Amino acid sequence: MTQLKKFLNGKINLWKTFWIYGVSIPIIFYFLGSWLVLNYILPHRIQFLLYPMMGSFVLYSTIVWVAIWRSAGKYTGPKIWPLLAKGSIAISMVIILYLSYSIYFISNILSVDAQKNSYNIKNHLNYDVNYPYVGFWKTDCSNDFGLAIDKKRDGFYTISFCGPGGCFKKDSYRSSTKLINDPNYKVLNKNTIEIINENGLSMYRRCEK
Repeated sequence: MTQLKKFLNGKINLWKTFWIYGVSIPIIFYFLGSWLVLNYILPHRIQFLLYPMMGSFVLYSTIVWVAIWRSAGKYTGPKIWPLLAKGSIAISMVIILYLSYSIYFISNILSVDAQKNSYNIKNHLNYDVNYPYVGFWKTDCSNDFGLAIDKKRDGFYTISFCGPGGCFKKDSYRSSTKLINDPNYKVLNKNTIEIINENGLSMYRRCEK
């Protein structure tokens, strides 16, 4: 019997099926996928790759769920472990649904304006002496992606992520803000801002005007 058949028939130890295939590998998938999304897919506007990525993860998860369920049914130790293993399948399904919605959100709601990109965004910004923070901001000025901070109205700014493939439409990436007295932003000086994001606190510098 091949290893795959043994796996699908639940003939591999429950601890190995659960902790290696059901926990460790999905965690690696998650962090690798997050890195690809933030550093490659979004900056280069190739969101269509999110669908085969998610499809592969769903297929893998379904196979693992079957293996865990069958392995739990053959487990002869304390009954609590197979019950917890089967319960984890329900939790995993909820996580899959959440990730699927996230894919939809990124692909459809966070729409991209292909007419603007990190190379021409300075030509589209509305510079105004009353809005001193308008500009293109980057964590490193050598990067080909960053945040376009633009004038809105009533003292508010829009924050859009821009890469070589395009920029997110206004108010689709981050909510409008006045920057000053906003807990998610700390203006250090006219050319340096600290911004709180999913990775923690990042320092951005105005690289072009």
